[in-house]
Amino acid sequence: MQTLFVSGNDTGVGKTKIVATLAREIISRQSHVQIIKPVEAGVSDARGMDALEAARAAGVSAEDAHTLFTFSEPIAPLEAAAKSGLTLTLDLLLSAYAEVIETEVRIIEGAGGLAVPIGQNNEDWVDFIKRIPLDIVVLVVEDRLGAINQGRTLSHYAKSKKLNSVFILHEVKKQDRSIRESNIKA
Repeated sequence: MQTLFVSGNDTGVGKTKIVATLAREIISRQSHVQIIKPVEAGVSDARGMDALEAARAAGVSAEDAHTLFTFSEPIAPLEAAAKSGLTLTLDLLLSAYAEVIETEVRIIEGAGGLAVPIGQNNEDWVDFIKRIPLDIVVLVVEDRLGAINQGRTLSHYAKSKKLNSVFILHEVKKQDRSIRESNIKA
């Protein structure tokens, strides 16, 4: 099984759209794709929204879109879990993840940015990544003023954790041409 993990420098940078784009491309090569969102906050539907949205956009069956934990509060995963009465831990996330039946290709979308805490001992998505078989981490940075700093900071963190990663500069909102050119050049 091939596994990709999509994260970024922040929430709202277009990770779900990138997941859908990657899934669509993989499907075009005739592979079965599964989309997993381990944690999603700010939704009332127990099935989550991001995994289903990416699945619909990519032509993936809703049965292959999995959200492991959903929380209604639109806040960081640990706090959202606590407000719902759940103690979120890395082991709990990994246990729920292990229960999903494997397929040819799995795309996992992290919540928020790469360094968002997801466990009681200050674990973040890197700790999750290090505990699962994984081929590559796709890091999304929003293409806007400030992207160079954000990308460099994220790159430094990923390299310090020895992640096999690639970057995608994603334009969420239309940017001035000079900003886009500067970001691409940098």
